[in-house]
Amino acid sequence: MLGGAGFVGRHVALALAARGVEVILASRRPPPEPERFDPQNVRLETVDLTACDWPALIADVDVIHHYAWASIPQTAALNPIWDVDTHIRTAINLLETAARLGGKRVLFVSSGGTVYGRHQDQRSTEDSPTRPLSIYGATKLAVENYMRPYHDSGAVDCRIARLSNPYGVGQNLDRNQGLVSTFVARALRGEPLTVWGDGSVVRDYIHISDATDALVALSTQALPDLTDLPVFNVASGVGASINEVISVIEDVLDRTLDVSRLPGRGIDIPVSVLCVDKARRHLGWAPRYSLGQGVAAMIDQLKAGETSYSRP
Repeated sequence: MLGGAGFVGRHVALALAARGVEVILASRRPPPEPERFDPQNVRLETVDLTACDWPALIADVDVIHHYAWASIPQTAALNPIWDVDTHIRTAINLLETAARLGGKRVLFVSSGGTVYGRHQDQRSTEDSPTRPLSIYGATKLAVENYMRPYHDSGAVDCRIARLSNPYGVGQNLDRNQGLVSTFVARALRGEPLTVWGDGSVVRDYIHISDATDALVALSTQALPDLTDLPVFNVASGVGASINEVISVIEDVLDRTLDVSRLPGRGIDIPVSVLCVDKARRHLGWAPRYSLGQGVAAMIDQLKAGETSYSRP
């Protein structure tokens, strides 16, 4: 599991290990609370994926989860050459090695929030046009496109999850990533929330437990009905504006939050909501948490002192 110490990766690793799957968790740094991982099912490997021994790393592995990504939209925009060189080179090295070894499945987590760009559809389906407006989204989509020839040739069983905006206990707030998680943490600390623009920007937020269930299903199930490269949106399927997120948190905490507003940013797509009907049909998966339920669960856990992992 590449990037297995990250927010999404370590939740999926725990879920797979609980099913009796043997997991190699490969990351630049160890996960928080490594004692949570049963040493009989999970092996921790510290690796630099830009300069690692790929055959040794994946030779005995059937399924490779690719969650490793070192940038966010802001940092990718500041250094696009580094972003492309780091992530595309890593993906090609992985795919080339998997093709040579044979019999491998690779699940790549792409970005449902950026690869579609601005769109006219009420909810983006997997067949909607992909027109990323950011370097981050363009690089994610480029990795998707590199996977296609490997999949179509039969060299590698490639699968793509276009993940929306996950949130929950354990998200790294130091990277300024994850609006819901950031707002919840700030609200509990009594800190003001900063909103760019009028708060009308709409996004699709998914609780980490729902995202984990979808990724486990996509990585483990046979997909006999799909002959093309399997691409799945992993999202709640429901949009919420920033103002609605604030309102949900206020309802759960039963108090008004301190909100400061700054001028809007041109980089913010007004609406990004994903359709998850394909995952319902082919994976038998559906999200369980509404935004209100997910926020309430996260607040309960944080108040209980749980900071690294969300409960399933």
